[in-house]
Order: sequence, then C-alpha cells, then structure tokens
Amino acid sequence: ALHLVPQAVELVLVAAVVGSRAGWPLAAFAVANVAAYALFTVATVQTRVGYLERMNAADSEASARVLDGLIHHETVKSYGREALEVQRYEDCLAVFQRAQLQSQVMLAVLNWGQKAIE
Repeated sequence: ALHLVPQAVELVLVAAVVGSRAGWPLAAFAVANVAAYALFTVATVQTRVGYLERMNAADSEASARVLDGLIHHETVKSYGREALEVQRYEDCLAVFQRAQLQSQVMLAVLNWGQKAIE
C-alpha cells in the first residue's frame, strides 16, 4: 500500500500538468484510463489467483495420491484396487488441468484487457 501513495501523487501531478496545458477533459480521461486499468488488473489477477490456488491444491492432492499408492502398493495390489487408485489420480489430474486452463485463459484475458485499455 505504501507504493500506491507516491504513484497517486504522481498521477495527480501529471493530471494537473496535462489539465493546465491540454485541457481538463484530457486530464480527466487520463485519470479515468489509469483507474480503469488498475481496477481491471486487480480484479483479473484476483480471479487468476483463485485458479492458481486450485491448481496447487489439486497438484498436492495428486502427489499425495501417488505417494500413498506407492507406499501401500502391496495392500492396493492384494485387494485389486489398482483401477480405483488410477481413477482417483486421474480425477485429481483433471481438476488440475481444468484449473490450469482457466488460469491460462485469465492470463490471456488480462493481457488482452490491458492492451484494450491502453
């Protein structure tokens, strides 16, 4: 939050210079553009962070499934539960892949949106 104060002061000073030299409507447009850019970026990044957290949770779950399956290999084998363990692992990977795809889509939306606002 401390880095926002100097940037806000700089934005006000630049808007004042632009307003006095090129007109206040242009200064208002510039400030609105910066505000839209910042709000869009924060909202999109927050959404993407949620997908990244889901990715990390799914990756941890998949790793735990593999480790558990390897540690208890003899038990899984003796009860004939290989297919179930494979299905559980594949389910974890599917969750991971969906979250990864959503994260990549949000990154593309972020890049596109920022370029559109610029």
